[in-house]
Amino acid sequence: MEAPSVEEAHLTYGESVDFYGVAWNGSTEYMLEFIDRHGITFPSLLDVAGDVFARYEVPYQPAWVFIDAGGAVTKVQGSLDRDSLEPLIADLIANS
Repeated sequence: MEAPSVEEAHLTYGESVDFYGVAWNGSTEYMLEFIDRHGITFPSLLDVAGDVFARYEVPYQPAWVFIDAGGAVTKVQGSLDRDSLEPLIADLIANS
């Protein structure tokens, strides 16, 4: 499960990097239950129409979209653990 790793990264790097959770194909109730169950403190939204997923060409979850200060987008499709996530966050911070 990625949620604990993302929350930990948010707590570690939240002063330098903005984190947003985007849920798709679910209900508001399910999303809120997920947030509560995993102790997520970063902002989350439910993308019912799939607009965010379409904008960043994300066909399914899990997926990660990293946007640096210059607007360059890096997309990673699939799961990321903490060891894979940290270098990507370090690159974002270095390029800001």
